[in-house]
Amino acid sequence: TIIESSCGGLISSSLMSVPGSSRVYFGGTIAYSTKRAGKLLCGDADLHDRLLNSTSAASSDDDNDNYSTKMGSMIINAEEHLSEETKAYIQSKVKWTREAALSYCKHMDTDFAIAEGGATGPTFRPAGMKTGFAVLAIAGRRNGHDDVEILAQKLVLSTHGDRELNMRLYADAAAELCVAAMKIANPSMEMTTEQQPDECISEDTNNEQNVQSAKVTDKHYLDRSSHLRSNTDAMKELFNRSDAKHVIVKGSSEVMFGSDDQLSLHTMEDPLLGTLFETEDAKKEALDNRTFLGRLDDEQTPLFALFLPEDTNIASSDSNSVSSYFASTRSRAPMLSALHNEIALTATAYVNWR
Repeated sequence: TIIESSCGGLISSSLMSVPGSSRVYFGGTIAYSTKRAGKLLCGDADLHDRLLNSTSAASSDDDNDNYSTKMGSMIINAEEHLSEETKAYIQSKVKWTREAALSYCKHMDTDFAIAEGGATGPTFRPAGMKTGFAVLAIAGRRNGHDDVEILAQKLVLSTHGDRELNMRLYADAAAELCVAAMKIANPSMEMTTEQQPDECISEDTNNEQNVQSAKVTDKHYLDRSSHLRSNTDAMKELFNRSDAKHVIVKGSSEVMFGSDDQLSLHTMEDPLLGTLFETEDAKKEALDNRTFLGRLDDEQTPLFALFLPEDTNIASSDSNSVSSYFASTRSRAPMLSALHNEIALTATAYVNWR
């Protein structure tokens, strides 16, 4: 189960966009305003009080507060540029996510619970805060144990105040942390991503919960550009861009891969596209019916989903080494990089919606 705040449901929707997710995902809560979200919190008035208390300046001597203070200090003190007010605010989210993840995992009797809380922008409190952040916590049970504990906790520091990009940044970070938490809970589990848990989670010598601080500066991202979708002139220009990239979707559940961790993205002039269509008219029809997904990276390169029939095959040619291949989004998307995972899930969700 999932309880999220500043992501606004993006973590849940990313998970639900994968076909078959109903077998593992029960549901979740968006508690955007802690003060007003009491009735949304599993009907647990005590949890509501604890979350409210975690966002206040009041201190407490109970073990949970002492633990949260200790763990929060570990991930905040390294960021010397932060004001004391900002550190205190982040500290409150360390405790908030811990309390929420533990309670939801117990209430829902799930294997794992993800909690997220932070700030996305473009305006922030306290005053002087210019960039976004999120604290993520994952509670669960270790293999062979009944007690629920915090398996991993992570601070994500953004480099900007772009609301939509930050929401996506935090959701991607939650997915990566979830993989690491699952490995901690069950060390014998076979990993399905290149990233190993010990690369993103640091364990202290007392075998206490795992905490991470990460500043994400990766320049690769997908800007959904929702504001352009109703702008006819802007969309026409994007559709006609010769450098526009395409993720190719076959049927309702397969996308084209270029390697195990990257999709195969193509321009309209790419020779490979010609091998996918029997006639130029078929190619033109597919291009006319593609769906705009957003713009890539700082270059703002248009990205589209190109939909093909279920029986489409990649034919070899002199200019095509046939290194690309179709594979199931459901089984192979977890192996992709964070950006390409998002692209694959978004494109597959669109074709199923259509």
